[in-house]
Amino acid sequence: MMSSTFQVNAQGCSQPSNLTSNILSTTSARVSWSAIQGAFNYTVQYRIQGTTAWTTTSATAARSFTLTGLRVNTVYEWRVKASCSVYSSVAVFNTGGNTGGNTSCSQPSNLTSNILSTTSATVSWSAIQGALNYTVQYRIQGTTAWTTTSATAARSFTLTGLRVNTVYEWRVKASCSVYSSVAVFNTGGNTGGNTSCSQPSNLTSNVRTTTSVLLSWSGIQGAFNYTVQYRIINTTAWTTTAATTGLSLSIANLQANREYEWRVKASCSEYSSIAKFITGTTTGGGGSSSCSAPSNTNTNAVFTNRAIVSWEAQGGAANYTVQYKLENATTYITVGTTTGTVLTISGLQAGRKYVWRVKASCSPYGSDVQFETPFASGNGNASTMSGVVNVSPNPALGNEVQIGLETEGAQIMLFDATGRLIKQEVSRDMQHTLNVANLPNGMYFIRVSYADSAEQAQTTRLVIAH
Repeated sequence: MMSSTFQVNAQGCSQPSNLTSNILSTTSARVSWSAIQGAFNYTVQYRIQGTTAWTTTSATAARSFTLTGLRVNTVYEWRVKASCSVYSSVAVFNTGGNTGGNTSCSQPSNLTSNILSTTSATVSWSAIQGALNYTVQYRIQGTTAWTTTSATAARSFTLTGLRVNTVYEWRVKASCSVYSSVAVFNTGGNTGGNTSCSQPSNLTSNVRTTTSVLLSWSGIQGAFNYTVQYRIINTTAWTTTAATTGLSLSIANLQANREYEWRVKASCSEYSSIAKFITGTTTGGGGSSSCSAPSNTNTNAVFTNRAIVSWEAQGGAANYTVQYKLENATTYITVGTTTGTVLTISGLQAGRKYVWRVKASCSPYGSDVQFETPFASGNGNASTMSGVVNVSPNPALGNEVQIGLETEGAQIMLFDATGRLIKQEVSRDMQHTLNVANLPNGMYFIRVSYADSAEQAQTTRLVIAH
């Protein structure tokens, strides 16, 4: 009886795809693939990357196979064929090193996530000297099983097929290292449609140094984390941070004296409107700043053509410089330098939005503070006041409140809710301290007038809540 062996080269069905590797230990891995219609079993081949001989497994009717007896910290390539197909393209995986001991190189750092869509993200990391390739693992936050990607020689990898509006955590290892610490990202919701909560608001920037800033925003009910994007103004690519459960985030490694824009989204919302900040320049002809930017910046009073601004004194500062501009302008106007902590910005236009900032002699500029001048009244007097006094804090929880004034010598009157005059004082400065320690809790009214001015008096409501 004659027998012969032959191989059918014609492809009766398509090759398996969606090849995935799941590292079980440093010497074992489970490989899996998509099912092929008409196939009654599958055969896997694997080998160490760079070698020529394949090891062929026994056929299996399942869509996965566990490879054992592998070498530690070794890159393997593998492929699979259905009973009716030729072998698939090659996929690779890395068994990893001894996760409990030393390795020959450090872990990748500077893990960054860039959300491409609601179902895909590109993750990237810093290069490791001596590494042949890198392997990424990712999973939904709160689950235990990692999905392991094929090894790549690049410093980034695009993850696809992710769930919408889901928080993922991921890590990466070099061929010569253990896995890095875990980073997280949020795929976000449907950015083209409705979302289940409102966007974050009250975006605030606090420039810490010439290369770092603290960003903060208001909390959103129902959100379990927030994701920030930032970029240099007039560029197109956003840098996306890892998701955070806090209401603030520090950004480092920025460029000095550059204007940035940023936005933030809750896990259940679209991205907010854009806010801006400027990192500032180094002082002393290129040296680093020796103090941080002034804090507690406040717009004390706003008129149709001027505004009174203040800030907290900074230790070690010899003086302070204030700049302002129209909100959408690119160039700042320098008001001047003062040794005090209060300054008047003059020459403003009625009914316009402005921003201002301040720097100490030893610091970069702080973040922008916004204000809007009121429209002029019908009498044509461009200096007519807004009719509102700036009082802080309001409600008054302590013993004192601060009142921002246009000039010195203002008459300040405090009335209770019935209109009875409680106090009457004359200011000696443009920032007046009013003592309310002995007053009962309730609603009051503060009225400010100027003896040498024909402008209307200003009145505002004050709530005392000791």
